[in-house]
Amino acid sequence: MKTFKKIVAFTLAAVMVAAVSVGATVAYLQDDDSDVNVMTLGNVDIEQIEKEWNDDKTALQDFTQAKPLYPYVGTFGWEYPTSVTRDVDAATLVKAYRRFTMENVVDKYVTVKNIGKSDAYVRTFIALEMGEYTYAEFNMVGISNNAANGAEFQFPGTWIWTDDFVAEIDGKNYNVMVAVHENPLKPGEETIPSLLQVYLSKDAGNEEVEKLDGNDNGTYDILVFSEAVQTAGFADAETALNTAFGNTTVDKYHPWTGEDVPKFPVLVDDVDDMREAMKTPGAKIILSEDIVIDDDKGTGYALYAKYDCEIDLNGNDIKVNLPGKIFNGVIYALNGAKVDIVGEGNVEVNGGVGQFVWCTGANGETEVNIYGGNWVQDSSDFTYDDDDYYCEGIYANREGVINIYGGTFDWNGFEKYTANESREGVINVYGGTFVNFDPSVSHDSDGSYVADGYKVVSESQANGDIWYTVVAE
Repeated sequence: MKTFKKIVAFTLAAVMVAAVSVGATVAYLQDDDSDVNVMTLGNVDIEQIEKEWNDDKTALQDFTQAKPLYPYVGTFGWEYPTSVTRDVDAATLVKAYRRFTMENVVDKYVTVKNIGKSDAYVRTFIALEMGEYTYAEFNMVGISNNAANGAEFQFPGTWIWTDDFVAEIDGKNYNVMVAVHENPLKPGEETIPSLLQVYLSKDAGNEEVEKLDGNDNGTYDILVFSEAVQTAGFADAETALNTAFGNTTVDKYHPWTGEDVPKFPVLVDDVDDMREAMKTPGAKIILSEDIVIDDDKGTGYALYAKYDCEIDLNGNDIKVNLPGKIFNGVIYALNGAKVDIVGEGNVEVNGGVGQFVWCTGANGETEVNIYGGNWVQDSSDFTYDDDDYYCEGIYANREGVINIYGGTFDWNGFEKYTANESREGVINVYGGTFVNFDPSVSHDSDGSYVADGYKVVSESQANGDIWYTVVAE
């Protein structure tokens, strides 16, 4: 097996640099667009899974974005919490995954599951942002991986790290490493992790950290991509995958080319940066702090979505404080934009009044998808006619489409307008909880917003509120 100085399989010496700063930080992210994370050929289907330890380190949970990557603190080392044999159940096996014992290490446990009906060969690409560093200089970022001799630790399955090269992705250099799962993956089986954890050298200073951000988006980007092909007709995994997709050894093939170049996330911590980021088509915007909006800049809207974008609340809030003002939506989508709102956090209207979301126009091409968040408005200090259009919370008009998959919605004082459409606007509700508003009964009795195959379950609360939750039938 080839040994990589940047991969921590069993040993790795700490790298010394000149400047020392425990405050150096860079956000740690991944490209999570499922369309570019998984590719298959043949009658196979796979899922790439990324996990992290929960707070008490007893189980793995879904990976979360935008965690800080600080220089590690403590003595370099790792532990094997549990000794297992090959025939244990998956939950017990997870407890045997080794982990670093230092502080500030970031978890990123990457596995692949065969969710198809045929045996498959799989491989995973890991690309680490190199910034201004050459390959010879790039040694501040370390990872823990499962290598060819992972079987020594009684893990089922083997990853072979076949290639390690520099590739240009979206104009910037990345260190690309290729892990091939040597054994066929049967239907229903999941690999052990290829990548486990990531750390930043304990001696990394602010200057060195700044040089790591090669695309200058305020984050440190680690890209992960998995491929699979059927086993039938091939002698081994590497031959099958090189034939199906591209040769990583000869041609330095990697998946982030052409139309598959990922959209790199942008971390924002104030409204000006967020508005600027939303001017870039296809932006993936992640909140690193609460966004406070106290000026609509005379435009009549809080956030203007003219282009496709994804907004990840990431546990933070969007707070609109415009007392006495009327504005056209916390998020005002138009011009054929597709806007995805993901993650958990609050979207608050505190004083003044304006829609949570206004989606309009473009012959049905403007679309807003809400996957989460706690949406709350309080316009108790604002006096207006409840027939005025700006009473509506979730508002689709002029063929705009709004899909709701999750979240909670509390349109305090004007509950019957929590969701509304007009002029051939469309609202489809697949999930979420609505306070004192039944999405199956629109306020003007023109039909249900609940999607086919779903239903409303109501629950009375101690304070007299009724929560209406949409679930699958």
